[in-house]
Amino acid sequence: MSSPASTSDLEGAFDKLHPKVQRWIVDQKWDDLREIQARTINAVLDRSGDVLLSATTAAGKTEAAFFPVLTKIAHRGGVGFSVIYISPLKAFVRCGVRSVVVRVVAPLLARGRASKGANSG
Repeated sequence: MSSPASTSDLEGAFDKLHPKVQRWIVDQKWDDLREIQARTINAVLDRSGDVLLSATTAAGKTEAAFFPVLTKIAHRGGVGFSVIYISPLKAFVRCGVRSVVVRVVAPLLARGRASKGANSG
């Protein structure tokens, strides 16, 4: 069982996210991250290894998983990346995370294609 997160740990999670992910959260007019989201951000960004999330329905698991993963992708210097994410499609479709994926990942993919094209000549 995990120990309770301190308030400062939970508040600091937002600051660890990539600025584009932060902007998306602000644009959604969220007051703050949910506890599962802050804990997951800390677990993914502060440690190496696998992370398994489990929480009740509508607890914010989809965002909890995507925010730190998108941050890692955005900070990655190389071309290409891989992520395995398992989720019920219905939950993903209902969630607004699709828009942050498009806003953060699409430019990264475009940058990767441009870099690959520049290096292949």
